[in-house]
Amino acid sequence: MKLLCYTRPWNEANFARISREAFPDAEIEYVSDFLGQGTVQLQEEFYIFYSKCEGFTQLLSQVGHLKIKDICSRCRLLRNIPKEQATRMCAAMWLALQTVLDQVNPDVILSTTIDSYCLDLLHLACQLREIKFIGIIPCFINGYFRVTSRGEYNYLRAVSDTEIEKSIAFLEKSNYTPDFLVGLKPESSFDALFKGVQKQSRNIARFLYYSFTRTIRQDPLSLHTYSSYVIARQNLNFYSFSQLKYVDLSHVEVSKYHRQKKIFIPLQYFPECTVDYWCESIEYIDYYNTLFALLDVLSSLDFVIYVKEHPAFCGLRPYHFYSKLKTYQNIINLSPNIAARQAISFCDVVLVWTGSVGFEAAFKGTPVIHLGNPYYISGKNFYYLDSIGKLSDILAQIDTKFTKDPESSYKEKRELLSHVLSGCLSGNISPIINGSVDSHSSEVDHSIQSIRELRDIYDL
Repeated sequence: MKLLCYTRPWNEANFARISREAFPDAEIEYVSDFLGQGTVQLQEEFYIFYSKCEGFTQLLSQVGHLKIKDICSRCRLLRNIPKEQATRMCAAMWLALQTVLDQVNPDVILSTTIDSYCLDLLHLACQLREIKFIGIIPCFINGYFRVTSRGEYNYLRAVSDTEIEKSIAFLEKSNYTPDFLVGLKPESSFDALFKGVQKQSRNIARFLYYSFTRTIRQDPLSLHTYSSYVIARQNLNFYSFSQLKYVDLSHVEVSKYHRQKKIFIPLQYFPECTVDYWCESIEYIDYYNTLFALLDVLSSLDFVIYVKEHPAFCGLRPYHFYSKLKTYQNIINLSPNIAARQAISFCDVVLVWTGSVGFEAAFKGTPVIHLGNPYYISGKNFYYLDSIGKLSDILAQIDTKFTKDPESSYKEKRELLSHVLSGCLSGNISPIINGSVDSHSSEVDHSIQSIRELRDIYDL
């Protein structure tokens, strides 16, 4: 067997150990879109083809216009640079990947889940060549990770009753927080504003740093460096977010809104693969314009709209976002320190793209409108919005048909957990992917065992 493992500088050691010990009989090569990284030269080949303006004809003939548009629209970098340059980079990377795949001729690719045009193209090339692509990403249920390429659900295993009961007990704890959000939640509304100032200060420093390093390094088109510069520039925002008035639930005048319908919209981290690659429609990837279009409809329907910032994203949204959000009269901007489950209990319906709050709401028996067909969908509590123009119809449908059945709620929880866990394996891979643990940690040990099990599942 031949394995090609995609790595980044911060997780190279972890993935190297996982590859060696989970695939001990395999010939292993490492690839990365960082110059000088890996055992095969992807980024070096990319620059050769980019300098020659080669690859577009081949890319177009093998992929087609619509797929090229999809790839460029989903990548946080390519959609924010001139179209001509984006297409040129896409074509050069396609030829570079073909060169690497011809050289290695792998049977399996092990990678993080798709979050960039490079991985998107690699996955596409694997499909055309019938190479198994294994993408891994943390799950919001602590102690598990998912195997997915573009966020889709994949059935992996049967789940025991004991495992389901244990997970339900964890999720029903009032202080339950996914591992990847631990330590990110502000302690108070004042703390949220302070963290917003802190994060924006870091964003300014990030912008200056990548503005400089792009000019002195030999890898100016590196996805990480280039996209970090572009996103930091977009999110430069010196003060407007501090004018937002965060509200704690204890200060919400419930009686004032008792005659109005209430909807909760948790803001998602953006850009992020959970929006960019997990939404089927590329229209919904335009996160801010989509959000404001939804707010316009909800305002016209006289809904009270509860909005809550993602705890890891305080103060990092573009200037125009905070300015426009303040213009809506019917929005209650909840403090980021509030647990999502508290906001859910106040509302009649929850609206998400693909975020885990949608699962929390359904778990609590609250109807969920979703824009991305997230992997956790199972049961009757979910409503897909395939067009913003249909939002009022779906809300009316929920209002007339949705009823809570206390007797069936526990059964629905079990079915929901069984569905999610059947697409997960045991292991905490978040610190492995982001490089916050070394390759000798217990998290790596546990994940190695699960990847071995995955070999049996996929008959590798």
